This record gives sequence, C-alpha cells and structure tokens, in this order.
Amino acid sequence: MKWIRFAILLLLLSLSAVAQTATPALPSDLSADQAADAVVRQWLEAKFKPATPTPSPNTSDANAEIARQLETVLAQLRYAPVPKNARVSFGLRKLETASATKRSYSYPITSAQTDDAQLTVTLEKTASGWQGSAVTFGAQGSSIPEFVTAPWGGWLFAAISSLLLYACIAPTFWRRSLENSVKTVRANPRVFIIANGLLYGMYIFGTLGGLANPALVKTLGEFFSAVLSSSGISALTESSVASAAFGIALNNLRAGILFASFIPGSFFAVPAYLINGIQFWFYGIALAPVGGQPLGAWLLHVPTIIIELQAYIFVIASSGLMLLRIFKRTPFAIAWREYAACLPLAISLLLLGAWYEAFEIIVLIPAVLK
Repeated sequence: MKWIRFAILLLLLSLSAVAQTATPALPSDLSADQAADAVVRQWLEAKFKPATPTPSPNTSDANAEIARQLETVLAQLRYAPVPKNARVSFGLRKLETASATKRSYSYPITSAQTDDAQLTVTLEKTASGWQGSAVTFGAQGSSIPEFVTAPWGGWLFAAISSLLLYACIAPTFWRRSLENSVKTVRANPRVFIIANGLLYGMYIFGTLGGLANPALVKTLGEFFSAVLSSSGISALTESSVASAAFGIALNNLRAGILFASFIPGSFFAVPAYLINGIQFWFYGIALAPVGGQPLGAWLLHVPTIIIELQAYIFVIASSGLMLLRIFKRTPFAIAWREYAACLPLAISLLLLGAWYEAFEIIVLIPAVLK
C-alpha cells in the first residue's frame, strides 16, 4: 500500500514539473496599444463614455425594462470618473490579457486622492478597429501574496497539493475529517439537497436571464474581468499552470470559502445563504454561454463550475446544519466545532478545482479556440 501512495505522489510531482512550463508571452499589437493610449487620453479629458447596451428584442417589456436598468448600472461600473489632478504613466503601460477580439491594459495613475492606483482599459475589436469598452480602477499591485508569484511559487503549491493528496490517502486526521464529512451528508441528506437546489437554482436562474439578455452577460463579464485583472489573477495565467492554480486556490479560499461562506455562516447560516444566493445568480449571468463563445470552451468550464461551487455549497449547507443543531438545543460551541469540520472537504474540492481551472484556462481553452 505504501508503494502505491509513493507512486501517486511521484506522478503528481511529475505532472507539476510539466505544469511549470511557462506560457507564451502575450502577442503585441501596435494598433491596439495606440488605441488604448487614445482611450486613456479621452478619459482624462472626460470625453470617453461607454455605450449603454440595449436589451434583447426577444424579451418581454417587463424583463426588458429590468434588464435595461441593470445594464445601465453596470455600464457605469465600466466608466471610472476622472479624479482631480489625475496623471497617467503612459510609458508604464502593461498588456494584461489578449485575444483576437479583446484586450486589456493597465496604467499606473496618481491623483489628488491617491498616488498608488491602477487604471484598467478594456478594448474590443470592431469592423473599424480597436474600440474602448471600459475604463476602471484597480489597486496597483496584486492582492496575491508575493510568494505565489515567485519563481518557486508553483513548486510550493505542487508540494502542498502532494501533501494534501497523501493526507487524503493515508490514515491521517485529514482523511478522517473527509470520511466524517461524507457520513454527515449521508445522515442529513435533506439539508444538503435543499442547499444544492436553492443555490444551483439561483445559478440556473441567472443563466436563463443571461441567455435572454446577451448584452447583460457581456457587461457583467467585463466587470468581473476588471476585478480579476486588478486582483492579479489574470496576470498569473501568463506564468504556469501551477502558479495560476496557486493564485486561484488562494483567492477562492479567501473570498469564496472564508469571507462569503464560512464566516457569514457562523452567524446562524442565514447571511451565507443570502450572500451566496446573490453571488450564484450573478455567476449564472456572467458565465452564460452567449456572445459567440464556442460551445466547446463553455463545456470545458462546466467541471470548474461544479467542483468549485460544490465546495462553497458544502460549507453553506453545513452552516444550515449547525443552525438546526442549535434549534435542537445543541450548545453553540459544540455545533460550531462540528460546523468547522466541513473545511477539510471544502478545501480539498477547492484545490482540485483550482488545478483544473488553471489547466483549462492555460492549456485546454486556447487549444479549442485555435
């Protein structure tokens, strides 16, 4: 049995070495570079305004009005107001993401309010050339810790993943926690089925709304792209699969598991359900398969949706189970300790999802889009 575990760890480390291969540099395009600079100059002169998208003609009048209001609000998120005494460093322009039809650039910017900020410009290619579609702010520098972006960051995550895999296979505390989590699900199926039904229902509801309003999908997608760019996640996809997986896992653990699910769930479950219900609805809209996106690329992302969202749902459902135990007069300290036992399984799912998502973004989707 020991040699089997060793062989699995050796295989994972070998795959991690392959995953360390750097991705090619983003292609340069002089016309796009010049268009980005022109958009920034227009923005500084308060002449750049994003167009407000119009709803799909296939929607009802009531739905069209709701969509119009949402899109108007989201369009404003794509246009950052010009701060007083704004100065942009054009010479430090950086290409963040690039595709055949879309590019995003970042520029360091100073103003009367701050001397440490970043301006993100999004371009789309039209029949007349590159056109600006968004100008937004983001904190300069990445919210991802330096050890993640370090040359050895990918190897560190590979080692962490290897140890976690070993902990899942060997008779360890981690494996016992996973087994206890599975027993908890089997003992309380209704709690977990209801949580999955509610939250995936919100996701499907959002997807249907996105299918009916492609312009809304486009606007939300741009907003989330700007958020990912300012957080540093987008830049990691230029390095290696392991480094990108490290950043994705850390971001999802911090934002998805802890701040949006586990901590709100500690306050008697209700905040976790409300926060994630809204989030899942927005995810459904933003990830709806519309706008000329190849079906193959969307299908490749389905495992990511299932694995990562299931990690969040398990934590949320566990918070609901904690609330039921408190109603049955279980002391809060004991109920909360049993609630915290959900984290090992959620973290394991999160790491699995991060590895797949990074491999999907860097290797699989570019292969499909060729």
